[in-house]
Amino acid sequence: MHRPVLSTARRAILLTLLILLAGCGRKTMPIPPPAIGPVATINDLAYTMNEHGVRLRWSAPKPQPPTGATYKILRAEVPARHYCPDCPVALTQLDTMVGAKSPVLDFEDRSLLPGNYYQYMVRYQVEGTRGKIDSNRIDILWQNPCGPPTQLTVTPGDASLRLQWLAPKTLTIGSPIRGKLDYQLLRSEDGHSFRVVADHLLETTYTDHNLRNGRRYWYQVRARRAKNDPRGYGVASTIVQASPVDLTPPGIPADLQGLRTDQGVTLWWREVPDADVAGYRIYRRSTPQAAPTLVGEVLAASRFTDKQLPAGVSICYYSVTAVDQATPPNEGRPSPEITINLKP
Repeated sequence: MHRPVLSTARRAILLTLLILLAGCGRKTMPIPPPAIGPVATINDLAYTMNEHGVRLRWSAPKPQPPTGATYKILRAEVPARHYCPDCPVALTQLDTMVGAKSPVLDFEDRSLLPGNYYQYMVRYQVEGTRGKIDSNRIDILWQNPCGPPTQLTVTPGDASLRLQWLAPKTLTIGSPIRGKLDYQLLRSEDGHSFRVVADHLLETTYTDHNLRNGRRYWYQVRARRAKNDPRGYGVASTIVQASPVDLTPPGIPADLQGLRTDQGVTLWWREVPDADVAGYRIYRRSTPQAAPTLVGEVLAASRFTDKQLPAGVSICYYSVTAVDQATPPNEGRPSPEITINLKP
C-alpha cells in the first residue's frame, strides 16, 4: 500500500508543535545563579616567631572586604619525622576571624609543641557566597627557642652605636644549647615599638651606623640555633639605651690676619662653613718655643681683639681654632700662625 510522503514544510510545522507541547507549563521569572564570591587573592601570608609561638600576617583582598567577610585560620600539625614538604596535607580549622576590616591582618598561635612542623593557610569567604579564596601555605618547624642573650652593652660613637653581648647558654626549658647560633638585633626610637635592624648575625657584636647624634635609641637582641627554622629566634635580651655623640671636629679657620691697634691686637679670619660651628678659640704665644695659650673665645663671630698683651714682649704669634656644638665641644685643628709686631 502506498503511504503519502510529508512535504518539507509540513514536517517543519509538525516539529514546532511537538516542541511547544513539550514545554514545562507555567512560565516564571528566571532564577539567577548563586553568587560566585570573591575573585581576589591572598598570596602574601607570612610569619614571624618568638618565644611564645608564631604570628601570621597577611593582606586583605582588594577592594576592602565587606562586613560579612570571614578569615578561617587552617592548620596541620605534623611530627618532624613524618614531614614531607610536597605531600598533600589535611588542614583543620584553628580559628575564625569575622568582619575584620583592616588592610593588614594578623593572628598569633601559641599552642605549638616542639619537634613538630606546622602548616598554615588562611581561607577567605564573604557571607552569602559560595566562592572562597585560599592563601599560600607556609610550613614552620617549631622547636624550644633559645633563652635571652646576656650582658648586652652599647658604646656611643659618632652617628653610630656599637653593641656587644654574650650568647645564651640554655633553651627556654633549661636544656643546654648545642650547635652554632646566629642573632637578630632590634631597635626602637621610643622604647616601645621595636623593629629588626640586623638579621642572621654570626658575631656577638654589631655597629649600628647612620644614626642621629643626640637622639636616644633602645636595643634588644635575640638568638636562634642556626640549623633550625630561619625565623625561630628566641627570647629577647634586656633593653639597653644610648645616644650617639658627635666626635667629628669642625674645619680649620682660613685667612687669619691681624693688626696692632691702640686697643691691642685685632684679629679676623674667614668663618668655617660647617653647620655645627659654635664659635672660635684664639691662641697666643710670645716666643716660638712656648706653648700656645688660650687668650679668648668668641661665639658666632670671626673677629677678636686681644687687649691683654704681655709686658716686655715685642712679637706675638697667633692662631685660631673652631669648636662645634657637641657636649663636650669638639675642637678643630689650629689655623696657620701669624706674627704680630707689638711695637709701634
